[in-house]
Amino acid sequence: MTTVVEGIHTVNKSNAPITVLTDTPQYDTESGKHLKVNFVSDTFRNRKARYIRKLGGKPLANALIPLVVPSFRKTVDLVEGADVVIASGGDVFSSDYGDLGEFLVSLEAAQRAGKKVVFIGHSIGPFKTKEEEEAWTRVANQSELITLRESFSYDYVVNKLKVPSSKVHLTADSAFNLRIPDSNCLSELARLYGIDRDRPTIALSISQGIKKFAKVAHDGHLNAWTKLVRTATERLGLQVVIVSHVQDQWELNDDRLASQEVASQFSGNPLIRVVNGDHTASELKGIIQMADMVVAERMHAAIAGLSSGIATAVIGYSVKAQGILFDLLQDNVEKYRLLVSVQDFVNKIDAGAWVEQLWNRRCEVGEHLAQSLPQVKNRANQNFELLAKIL
Repeated sequence: MTTVVEGIHTVNKSNAPITVLTDTPQYDTESGKHLKVNFVSDTFRNRKARYIRKLGGKPLANALIPLVVPSFRKTVDLVEGADVVIASGGDVFSSDYGDLGEFLVSLEAAQRAGKKVVFIGHSIGPFKTKEEEEAWTRVANQSELITLRESFSYDYVVNKLKVPSSKVHLTADSAFNLRIPDSNCLSELARLYGIDRDRPTIALSISQGIKKFAKVAHDGHLNAWTKLVRTATERLGLQVVIVSHVQDQWELNDDRLASQEVASQFSGNPLIRVVNGDHTASELKGIIQMADMVVAERMHAAIAGLSSGIATAVIGYSVKAQGILFDLLQDNVEKYRLLVSVQDFVNKIDAGAWVEQLWNRRCEVGEHLAQSLPQVKNRANQNFELLAKIL
């Protein structure tokens, strides 16, 4: 969200106020003061609103929601009063996270009111049902602009879903241009977590949510990560920094739990550090940048590594990982085995042997990244150059 808001500010020449709909408005208001936006509760995704939408037909649900959730009407008024409604969120328009409708309802409300709708920096689909395809495409066809952060989604949206190519643009995730804190802040973060910046280091992003989203067994997932960490510390002698990249009120998606559980398998090991404090995206990227290699299940943790020119491998479950990695590294993704599915990570490969192979070839991967990053970062800026034409 940080880079999207910052990018909007660069092209918002009229200084029109920006409102962000969020599940955690109080927290975001406090932690996001520097962004200079208004944070408002996203009642489109309120628990009651979700429940009502699951009842019967959609028209009935839309009629009932304002009666049962009075604050819903206020949020609709905000959307209808806006000049442009921008959808962010990376990969929420897919079949991976349940009810697609809860992410579309605000955009549909905007379009009914004759407002401009824009999609910025997304991976889209692939959808599992015809109904989901049609629901997203209906909104997309009426939108002003769609920027996609990787070529797999571009091909899917233009060639499979037949959205007019005139409004669809291949860009890159704006997070590729996320800035890191100054050197004093980085030094303080390293001191806080006891990170030795002179020691060879691997940063890990372990997802709590991936077990649910990809339907993999908890014990198998834990065992694979345990084997990877054991190889990193005992065989390779690496400092391991486990970064809890997503911290959620919902326990099933809170990486602090997964990070701590893996670390607890090595109680007392001085080579293992767990980053579980309340940090900005910029601070987390700064910590990840201290590493020599990254292995990540969270895409934005992976982007933090990739955008820093650090050899990064991804354990994935959706098109976003494939597209982003292949756009950066093409055939080298397969050559260096930088992407494995979470199912293979848990059930097929030797996680220890895999991380050793990655470590031994990290410098080669870094050289390839250095060649491709300037173009990708330029494409990330294009999100807002295109948006400027709409605003």
